[in-house]
Amino acid sequence: SAVAKRPVSYMDASNHGDALTGGGQQSVFSQQKQTQRRLVRIFPRGHRTRSDNFLPLSYWASGAQLCALNLQTNDLATQLHHALFELNGGRGYVQKPAEMLSPEPAWPPSRLQLHVVTLRPITLFQLPARSEERPFLKGARQRAHAYVGELSYLSPKSKKAAGQGQVYFPTLAVELHAIGGFHVVSPTLPPTSGSTRSLVKATSS
Repeated sequence: SAVAKRPVSYMDASNHGDALTGGGQQSVFSQQKQTQRRLVRIFPRGHRTRSDNFLPLSYWASGAQLCALNLQTNDLATQLHHALFELNGGRGYVQKPAEMLSPEPAWPPSRLQLHVVTLRPITLFQLPARSEERPFLKGARQRAHAYVGELSYLSPKSKKAAGQGQVYFPTLAVELHAIGGFHVVSPTLPPTSGSTRSLVKATSS
């Protein structure tokens, strides 16, 4: 196939990330042009001993087709991975935007207007506390509790930490993770800062 005949590049995640950051947006456009002809797979550094992941957003924005993630670790990178590849119905691939495949790629494209999405939480109650058990998996997936104890409904530590009879006022963190371009989370319009995270707190009233 045409894909099989393309040359493949293997890149160290930390070194590749430094190059992208240091070169600015033009460096990103140059990488996007390279990945039109080459398959690029990003690996973490070989001497890493921890099981956490690097964030793949900047590598996806540069056009890299493959990021080697440890999907056994349920961290932000893994959640972003699942969120991205759900866009195509879980078929295992997502097409690149047209702007990334043009003769002179420029992703993200320049826009005169922001795309605004409004999120209105109805209630924060009945949500689990930070130290409370979650989630409770049944059936064949119940075996996952033995491997992800900190997120487990069956975790004895979680039950003890949650306590009994405590009044709990939960908070909801709203975060926005984009593959390139300006993005912001703000409780007001126009945005007062460039923050991509906002906390929504419950009140006693």
